[in-house]
Amino acid sequence: MISQAPSLAWFGAHEVSDKHGSAFMLLTIYPKGAAEAAVVILRQLSRCCGSLSNAATGCIQALQLEQLEALAEALLDFSGPADLAAWLAEHSG
Repeated sequence: MISQAPSLAWFGAHEVSDKHGSAFMLLTIYPKGAAEAAVVILRQLSRCCGSLSNAATGCIQALQLEQLEALAEALLDFSGPADLAAWLAEHSG
């Protein structure tokens, strides 16, 4: 289900399962542009991976919107910085 909040962002609610099989509802907010999406994803990543290096931050800010959407989904399975580094090595530029 995808809806639009006027002049804010796109959002959607999805039922997902984590790597342990627990199911939950995920509300995903998709800001209108890649720069805004990168800000949200960087906040999420700092919570699951800790402080990010300048190099990792720069790589994420350079991603296209479609890549940022893929990263937003992938980070649900990240357990630390190594997972982010592996994802960036596979998907960035």
